[in-house]
Amino acid sequence: MEQISKYGVEILGFYWTLGRFGTVVMMEAKDEKMARRVALQVQDLVSTATLVALPREEAHRLLE
Repeated sequence: MEQISKYGVEILGFYWTLGRFGTVVMMEAKDEKMARRVALQVQDLVSTATLVALPREEAHRLLE
């Protein structure tokens, strides 16, 4: 996790979950490419999926 900060990525939350994914790490990066770069750093240790999330209010504005 310490190495992630050198990419300018902030960890917003680390959650243990039930279901398809055992752990969810929420992070904020400047763009999807930087998020992917961080995910590639740990690809030998874990399976990853990158999801883009928007706050509810912003998603509603996109629909207007």
